[in-house]
Amino acid sequence: KRWMMSGEFFLRYSARSRLGYFGSRLLGVMLKEDGGTVSIDPKRPNILECRLPKWAIREDKKVPLATIIALMDDASTYSIALEDRRGRFGVSVQLSGVVSKNPPQLDHNTQIIFDTQCKKIGHTLAFADCFVSCKITGQLIAHCEHIKYLPSGFIMDNAYRLLEIPLFRDGLQAWISSQPEPKLPIEELSEIPHSEFEVSKDLCNPVGALHGGGSCVLAERCAAINLSQESVNAWPVAIKSTYLSSLKPGQFVTFKRQLLDTDLGDNRIGRSVSLVSSSSLLSAVDVSITYEYNSTTA
Repeated sequence: KRWMMSGEFFLRYSARSRLGYFGSRLLGVMLKEDGGTVSIDPKRPNILECRLPKWAIREDKKVPLATIIALMDDASTYSIALEDRRGRFGVSVQLSGVVSKNPPQLDHNTQIIFDTQCKKIGHTLAFADCFVSCKITGQLIAHCEHIKYLPSGFIMDNAYRLLEIPLFRDGLQAWISSQPEPKLPIEELSEIPHSEFEVSKDLCNPVGALHGGGSCVLAERCAAINLSQESVNAWPVAIKSTYLSSLKPGQFVTFKRQLLDTDLGDNRIGRSVSLVSSSSLLSAVDVSITYEYNSTTA
């Protein structure tokens, strides 16, 4: 019960946070009672169920892998916090995902299951696998992995102890209930700039830093620009994102992509993208993406 309370607080606070909206407004990672599509089975707290946001649906209904990874980021973070003895949420070090060989077609009505299996939770790092599947057919959509750095300071690392105090827990629930109603998820994602953009709250997580999964979505859309211009019908089948530093609202970020594609054979293209902080000129996020394409249109 203590852990479920912590997880419920995570989802309810995320929906009401004014520091970042990517998980709630853009991904719709909110409980159904808050207007989202997320449901949790109390008997299987490592499993989270939701739907894809409308803006992520591809016309060909192929797997929008970057968005799947963004959703997995939130789903596995929730599960890791339940498994960790301190209930820590931590920060992402690496996110990755690979599309299954025969994935189902996906639309906005597809119910998706995120089944997180924690491989190891140590003092500083957590390693988790997440198997993403279609609820109706049971078909595997993607296999994802998440590595998190857990220490977040004395207060955050020991907050779980406070949830054991009835007076604090009741006060926390009252505070959450007193917050403004969460904003409903949006249906459209604005066009991603070609070269530079300013980090906004719409792209941040509930604590006010660029959302790890959100940076995957940004990088994938940036990497796809050239493919679109070349009229190549391509779709991502593998993504690996490594986080080197955090980015805050107001910071400017420059996209740097590898212009020369790497031919991986079997109608596959490799492309890498870096999100570089304009203030320090250092890479904050490095993303490598593998695309598959139809040879008849390339």
